[in-house]
Amino acid sequence: MSIVLDGTTGITSTGITETSDGNVGVGVTPSAWGGGYKALQTTGPSMWGSSAVGHWTLNNYFDGSNYRYIADGAATDYYQLSGAHVWRTAPSGTAGNTISLTERVRIDSDGLKFNGDTSAANALDDYEEGTWTPEFLSLYGTMQTVNYGLRVGKYTKIGNVVHADFLVSWVSTSGTGNGLLALSMPFAPYGNGYAHNGFGGVSYAAGLPTTAHLYGDSGATRAILIKANGTANSYYSPAEISSGAGQIMGRFIFHTT
Repeated sequence: MSIVLDGTTGITSTGITETSDGNVGVGVTPSAWGGGYKALQTTGPSMWGSSAVGHWTLNNYFDGSNYRYIADGAATDYYQLSGAHVWRTAPSGTAGNTISLTERVRIDSDGLKFNGDTSAANALDDYEEGTWTPEFLSLYGTMQTVNYGLRVGKYTKIGNVVHADFLVSWVSTSGTGNGLLALSMPFAPYGNGYAHNGFGGVSYAAGLPTTAHLYGDSGATRAILIKANGTANSYYSPAEISSGAGQIMGRFIFHTT
């Protein structure tokens, strides 16, 4: 059965063509689609599939066994199946030849995956940028009162990796502090038991005796400040923060859960 339409006169020599197996061409005669799927083919993209899968494709058709080029050139295919969105590409080829489509991107319940990878562990499941207000904390002790000046914290989280930049200034402190000095973080660093993780430190310090490294405190939203000499018992104590004005700034990169 053939139907021809024209937007002005209602009739034209080319238009909509339906094949005997129910495939429809708009401005073209449908290719030899197979496999029991139904297709709507145009001079550009085509839609085809079944109740279980839906494709939006360009310059290719499925003949029941293979994908084939409709015309000379490159080809692309996007489909939805079982809750997943999948994008595939093929390089330039010759009309009628078979196609080997390569999966480039997939989005499913795990997140974003690349180049045919279906592993949940390799999915990118988060990207965000944000701010937090960093503050000094005491681990295993008491934090003295800190009269803060400026506190700025900005982070970028890609999957489970956090890049955190901070600036903390204070005008004065009062009272007595003890324990281990720590700095709050926007997320909890990942670790097992007492294992620490992360890389970074204080790039500028005034009001602390030496430049500090940062270690993530496993399971808590904080990083411990370690003296740069790296020797045993080289943790800072809150009491080492200057009672007068001071400032620290730096970056900490760490894994979170």
